[in-house]
Amino acid sequence: MAQKNKDAISRRGFGRRAALAAALGAVDPAAVVAQGRGGQSALPAKDQAEVDAKFADVIRKYGDRLTEEQKTRVRTTLSRHQRMLMRVREFPLENGDAPATVLKLNPRG
Repeated sequence: MAQKNKDAISRRGFGRRAALAAALGAVDPAAVVAQGRGGQSALPAKDQAEVDAKFADVIRKYGDRLTEEQKTRVRTTLSRHQRMLMRVREFPLENGDAPATVLKLNPRG
């Protein structure tokens, strides 16, 4: 019988390592850190205050029905939504601006 080389890698071991490397490569480290902190650190003070006010309102209405995990998820979701709202609010728009889409009717002649 042939001796096994201790440095040799089996096909199964190679597959496992390749899958692990691909999974780790697909993860954004900044997103993982933000999720670990609830994603709240990136918000300016004004927007964080708005998230806190919305969270307090949810807790006032439904606090006795929510578990701690659900409360954490609510706060994280509110933070994400606030970040999306920040982008929408940054877009310059005046009353006289034309709509992005216009309905054009084509008469059948």
